[in-house]
Parts: sequence; C-alpha cells; structure tokens
Amino acid sequence: MGTILFENFPDQPLFGANLVAKQFEEDNRDDKLDLGLGLYKNSNGQTTILQSVKKAEARLLEYQKTKSYLGLAGDKVFSRRLAEFTMGPDQAWDRISLAQTPGGVAAMRIGFEMVRAARPDSTVWVSDPTWANHIPIIKHAGLRIQNYPYFNQKTGDVSFKAMVKCLEKMTAGDVILLQVSCHNPTGARLENHQWNTICELCAKQGLLPVLDVAYQGFGSGVVEDSYVSSLFASALPELLVAVTCSKNFANYRDRVGILAAQSTSVHAANRTSLKMLDLINALYAMPPDHGAAIVSDILSNESFRAEWEDELSEMRERLAGLRIALAAAMRRETNSTEFDFLERQQGMFSMLPVTAKQVDTMRIEHGVYIVSNGRINIAGIPENQIDRVAQVIAKVRQNNK
Repeated sequence: MGTILFENFPDQPLFGANLVAKQFEEDNRDDKLDLGLGLYKNSNGQTTILQSVKKAEARLLEYQKTKSYLGLAGDKVFSRRLAEFTMGPDQAWDRISLAQTPGGVAAMRIGFEMVRAARPDSTVWVSDPTWANHIPIIKHAGLRIQNYPYFNQKTGDVSFKAMVKCLEKMTAGDVILLQVSCHNPTGARLENHQWNTICELCAKQGLLPVLDVAYQGFGSGVVEDSYVSSLFASALPELLVAVTCSKNFANYRDRVGILAAQSTSVHAANRTSLKMLDLINALYAMPPDHGAAIVSDILSNESFRAEWEDELSEMRERLAGLRIALAAAMRRETNSTEFDFLERQQGMFSMLPVTAKQVDTMRIEHGVYIVSNGRINIAGIPENQIDRVAQVIAKVRQNNK
C-alpha cells in the first residue's frame, strides 16, 4: 500500500455562513428562516435572475460563435468596461493592469499573491470585524494579518477616530484592506469626507490599499458608490481593486470579477501585468467567460443598462425599506432606540448585539438562522416576517442575558 496522505488532514469544521447553510439544510421545520447566507432574496425568499441579465444572455446565445480560449487576462473589453464602471473613466489607464477573474475571491487571492511576490514580509491590515473569508484568502497567500478598529458595537457606527489613530501608526509598505461600500458584516458606513481622510492617510503613511468592491449600487447608488475607488485611483500611486459582480448583477454562480492593479509608471505597469498573468496561469489559467460576456453587454448596451440600473435601484430601495421596517419593529418590541442603527447602515448586512449563545437559541428554539458573530442578512427577511424576526431577537436577548 502506498503512502497515506489525505488521512493526515486535521479536523476542520465549517464556520460562519457555510455552517449556517449546513444547519439550515438539515432543519425540517417549515417556518425556518435563513438570514445567514449572503444572497439577495426577493419578497418571496427567492434569488431570481434579473430581467436585464436574461435578455443579455439570450442575445449572447445568438451572436456568440465560439467557446475558444480567451487567454490568461480574460476578456479585455469586459475588464476595461467594468473597471471604468468601478473607478470612473478618467484614470491613468496606461498605469493600470487589468485581468478578468472568477469572482472577487479570485481577484483578491491574485492581488495578495502579487503583494507576497513583491514584498513577502508585508502586513495586511483588515477591519475588525471583516468578512470571514478575507482571513483565509490572506493567510493562504502567506501574509501576516493585523486588525484595525472599525465597528462600534454600542452605537452601530464606524469607530472613525480609533480607525484614524491606527492608520497613523501603520508602517510604509503595509497593506490595508478596505470595503468601499456596504461593509460586510457590519453595514456601518464611512461618509465621503471620512474617505477623503483615509485616502490622505494612505498617501502620507505610504500604505497600499486593497479595495474590495462587492456591493456597488447597493449603498447610495451606482455612481455614488464609485466615489471611493475613483478617489483612491486618482490620488494614489499604487492600488489594488478587487471587483465582483455577484451581488449587483445577481449572477452568483457565474463567478464574474476583475482585478485592477495600479502602478507608479507605465514601465512598472508592464511588469505588473506580466506578474499578474504568471500567477493566474498557475492558479486557474483562464476565467469563465459566460457571465462576464453578459455583464459586458449590459454595461455597453444603453437599453440593457437602463433596465439593469432600474432593477438594482429596486433592490437597493427595498433593502432600505427593510431596514426602516426592522428598526421600527425593534423599537416596538424593546421600547427603545437601541436598534436605530439599522436605518443608518447600508447594504445587505448588519451585526446585531447578540452573543453566540443567543444566536444558538434563535436557531434551536425559533428556527431563525444568523451567523454566530451576530451578522444578519437583511435582504433575507421577507416583509411579512419582519415582526417575527424582531420578536425573536427581543425575546432571546431578554431571556438569555
């Protein structure tokens, strides 16, 4: 018998939303409610295909004549269109290397592999808390991780002064991961004037920002949510931008994204592009084309884009309405304004002031599933379940202090 390899793997339990998804699947109750997994759901609890996506896909099936390789960088026309959508058209594009990627995770992984190749001893600063998957992405790239203050659990807002104080102590060459809108998992947001301060500090301290762009259009609007990416690209010599279309185009399983890397010069950008392609060749060789071709068509077709922006606006406005309704329901249930932060926040997620034990009670006794750190997917709450969710939260907090 040959050498045994796979039995040597240590136990590695599921965590976060993946654990919630497994527990939810195994629950046989008819009234169970999944508020853990990061999917936008409509009032009927369904994640549907956007009409604009359906129309662009139908046209794609008509005109696409081949399934041949695109090359390591993927569809260059798509990448440029999405980059301009994200960062604005007026950038130094001869200094920006672009590659299509299989979603935002792949974009970040390639970006952090580039950081390691350029400076193996780099420290990556992430918000406290951050999206759970950020940590393994960075760790598997072999980089050190530190936390910067971000969220004030008592107020539900950003701990801006503490965040600034931490940035002022960072070392030149450090990397800082920033979510540009609709922060996951907290929903807490920075105002534009605060982003101006963060950008100035990145320049002053010599930091390399990595912008995670996952929810453009879910915050204040398509154009409004591009403010940070455009600002940082215009103001800083170097920058990484990882973009996913999973949420705003609702094409989760198609894996559509890009990585943009801004260098200090055209010469440096050429070398950056070669390194980016070298890493892509080793990790996945070529991205899938189907979903990217659909997004590219939507962004370039006036009719498709107008319909898509209307659909995205409808999702954004519904999210805002759900937040207002849940905050109002919590005021009724708790006779307090403790949960008013829900209205101020943006995007799909918020972090509730609950313990892991209280989260377990919500799941076991009431069939309401959220992540153990208190993250709740606002977009997963049907309108007719708002009062039930508020009642469960209030009851569990009162009885399990």
